[in-house]
Amino acid sequence: MARGLGHDRALVVVRGRHCEAGDAAHALASAARTKVLFDVSDAASPEVAAQRVAASGPDVDGFTTNVGGYAPERVAIATSRAISRAFAAIAGKRDYTAVIDSSRNGKPVSGAGNPAGARIGSYEVLSDDGAPQQLWLTVPGISDGPCGTAPSSRAGDFVPDLAAALARR
Repeated sequence: MARGLGHDRALVVVRGRHCEAGDAAHALASAARTKVLFDVSDAASPEVAAQRVAASGPDVDGFTTNVGGYAPERVAIATSRAISRAFAAIAGKRDYTAVIDSSRNGKPVSGAGNPAGARIGSYEVLSDDGAPQQLWLTVPGISDGPCGTAPSSRAGDFVPDLAAALARR
């Protein structure tokens, strides 16, 4: 993958155990314009997330949260900032990149499986002020599985009706 990226800019999100993130980051270190982020969306707390990021090794450039999630923007930002504070306390570093998946957090909803009323969130909110970045990391319309508003879908399927429902304002 590193050879294929060459010197192109890339953002690589690694899901899995911290050692996998560290191994991926180390392998991609030769691609000078690649940032490797470790997904901690499923961490039980900001402290656990920060510990996972710290354990992933020195080549990891940051972390992602809310991947495939529905946390409203204000909650996702607060969580990301809490992880950054906890990580700074553990590792003493404050220059990690924090990215929030904002593809499905445009409106507070109940439930986590294709919930009714979900909307797309902000697209590419990038800043240089240290605030968490917001990007669509999950393609709007990807199903969580046979639940909610897409009961006959499988997890990972693209469902046009889900995409259309997310896009409604």
